[in-house]
Amino acid sequence: MYFLYADESGDVGLTNSPTHYFCLSGFVVHELRWHEALEATIGFRKYLRDTYGLKLREELHAAHYIHKPGDLRRIPKSIRLKIFPALKTLMIEAC
Repeated sequence: MYFLYADESGDVGLTNSPTHYFCLSGFVVHELRWHEALEATIGFRKYLRDTYGLKLREELHAAHYIHKPGDLRRIPKSIRLKIFPALKTLMIEAC
């Protein structure tokens, strides 16, 4: 059995869409490796907390890292942008 996490971003743009883009993405983990993937994710979040001050329960939304940081303003934009390549690497290694 495999576990699938899927997420969407944007909007399909049918009527008065605020964006021109819609993205559907996800990742799949085999049932024998879900615990490994979870531990890698927790380890990555602890790394972000210890290195950049990102709280464990703060969500990773691209818009907040790039355009509208809100509470994440406390982390410089140059640092926020370094988090995404690290996240990609984590997901490739974990899955």
